[in-house]
Amino acid sequence: MTWSVNETGARRVAVETIDQFIAELRDVMLTEYPGELAPDTNLFTDVGLDSLELFHVVVFVEDLTGFELAIEEPPQLETVGDAYNLYLGVMAALSANSEPQ
Repeated sequence: MTWSVNETGARRVAVETIDQFIAELRDVMLTEYPGELAPDTNLFTDVGLDSLELFHVVVFVEDLTGFELAIEEPPQLETVGDAYNLYLGVMAALSANSEPQ
């Protein structure tokens, strides 16, 4: 997957742990999921998300980071942990780009 980040002007939200990420994710999910979300919770088979709702998860990551993902192909997000790893990857890319040259 090839992607880059572009500033959206959205407010960044500091998420320091996967538990905080899961709490934020639960607040924005369109599908009600009565069970406990965990890193290995499958977004499709466990939660019941469809491809449109998966796109909403990507937008959620964009909102958290304040950057739009320019993605050539959709990220392979199957679990909550995959979504968190996408968030961590964007934050790492942002950190690397902000270091002095």
